[in-house]
Amino acid sequence: MSSITVTMLGLSGTGKTHACKSLFRMMERENSDHKIYLTADGSTFQEKMENTDLIRNYAPETRDRFTRSGTEGVWELPLALCVNFRKNLPNYPILKIPVLDYAGGIVQTVARGIREDEDYEAQQNAKKLLDSILESDVLMLLADANILSENPEPNASLNQIRDAIGRNINDIFMNLVELYDSDFISRQRTVVLMLTKCDSNLIDDSLAKDSYCGLIARATTVFKPILEVCRQYDWPFAVIPTSACGNGNAHTTRAEFGRYTSMLDPSVEMEPYGFDIAFLYGLMAELRYRIDNKIDNSAVATDTSMLDKKQRQIVERETRKENNQKWRLYQELYDFLHEHLDALLDSPRGTCVIDEKSTPFFAQDAVARKRSVWEMIIEIFSL
Repeated sequence: MSSITVTMLGLSGTGKTHACKSLFRMMERENSDHKIYLTADGSTFQEKMENTDLIRNYAPETRDRFTRSGTEGVWELPLALCVNFRKNLPNYPILKIPVLDYAGGIVQTVARGIREDEDYEAQQNAKKLLDSILESDVLMLLADANILSENPEPNASLNQIRDAIGRNINDIFMNLVELYDSDFISRQRTVVLMLTKCDSNLIDDSLAKDSYCGLIARATTVFKPILEVCRQYDWPFAVIPTSACGNGNAHTTRAEFGRYTSMLDPSVEMEPYGFDIAFLYGLMAELRYRIDNKIDNSAVATDTSMLDKKQRQIVERETRKENNQKWRLYQELYDFLHEHLDALLDSPRGTCVIDEKSTPFFAQDAVARKRSVWEMIIEIFSL
């Protein structure tokens, strides 16, 4: 199988672990409403069962309770994608999609430089995260909506917010871009900015109205350097509001800047939204890039050096046949995702904004956020 690697990039408390858990919950076989679903990867029955157990134990509480959690170290969830949108397609997975989760503090270790005076485990975890960023096809940035909504005055300074949730991530991203002969910009990366905790009752109406238009504007300002790189290199970029528990299902109180307590209503079940859309958009954008550029990172081709001429011809013919079938399948998957996520493609310059609250999402029409006259004027003068 080919592999599409997804890395979530966010500081401690932004909701990376709950995003991973919610994503699997929304897209596992029993719950997915998208005619594609996630399962455990594994080349043997034993490996697949072990990975299934790992994923199940990693995300058990999201079924009925929203709990505080702190990730330690670096975890890779061994996920794979199955499809059932065409009757004669096989049930076995067609893509490996490993998703990385890690302790948020590791981002700060990478951002200040991986120093020799750090303990060995901290150095290794930071190197794993940095390598994962460099190898990632889809980068999911996380921004806490509670922090983004601090001081909602129209002309309020965003410096404190930028320092709290954006500076380290911006620095990592930009330093990778600015390296001489950088591998990071040698190919397309899809960047998805997920606004987490959009269920919060602390978000002012001025920021939440019109599908979180004000909150999205703040987020794109805070992460402006990354957005500009995506525009420069024509990388797909999406901003997607998300929640792990669902609007109206929790009550959040603010202690001080950056410190919040959220309590889930014990009488309701969690209704996460947005994470599946963010994931599917990233998958669709990466498939388009690979189809256009005929990129395939699946297993190395069979060694034919020991075969005679006739045997090599047979192997080469069968390999071409298998590859053609694979590309047709990937094209079908892209076409399917394009049809379902069409609202994401209507935004200018590949900058995609979507408001997704329904469960299932496709039970309602998705409407792209309309730009204001002021936004269109800014767009014209920025060309």
